[in-house]
Amino acid sequence: LLLLNRAGQITFASPAAEELFGRKWPQLAGQAVASLLSAETRPAIERALADGGLLGDVRSVLERPEGRRVPVAFALSPLEQDGGRMVAVLALRDLSAQHQAEQALEASERMFRELADALPQIVWITRPDGYPEYYNQPWWAYTGLSYEEAKGEGWSRLLHPEDRPLAIARWQQALDTCGPYEVEYRFRRASDGEYRWFLGRALPLRDDQGRIVRWFGTS
Repeated sequence: LLLLNRAGQITFASPAAEELFGRKWPQLAGQAVASLLSAETRPAIERALADGGLLGDVRSVLERPEGRRVPVAFALSPLEQDGGRMVAVLALRDLSAQHQAEQALEASERMFRELADALPQIVWITRPDGYPEYYNQPWWAYTGLSYEEAKGEGWSRLLHPEDRPLAIARWQQALDTCGPYEVEYRFRRASDGEYRWFLGRALPLRDDQGRIVRWFGTS
């Protein structure tokens, strides 16, 4: 937590802020807070201080004396004291752990996509309501569809007309009952227009509270 004057200079720093910035109070006193944060957020801070406006959950980066860059989020709340003197409260939150988790998730997703693209079968993922979010590379190669053509229920246009009612009914049943999906159907191949038999399967992926967060399927 920091207190600032109208010029954006630090007039108070909590012990947690000292630790976050890696500077003791004598090093922070009187510093322009905008100079301690990444350049792209400085105009917003200066405008908020000049206009008395609020800033909420702004992402920025601060650089500690040893050179380590720390991702942070901050909120700024200007306050007017008796006599018309304005101060502002700047609350900072360290995002290092969140960024590490996001980077780990991104690396995991990249690994999954590379693995899924290498598999000799179609892999797909949908939202809890069944709306498709992802197809692996074999799907695009087999179907020849564009992203726009595959959106929503675009996948169903590739089904053999005789198989379409059953495939869609089974999928809707799985969504309604939150149970597994399994059906045999024929998909049209882009290269020659021939219909080939597939076994389609999907299972719901649940979070710690048992809520479905995704459907994971293969064909």
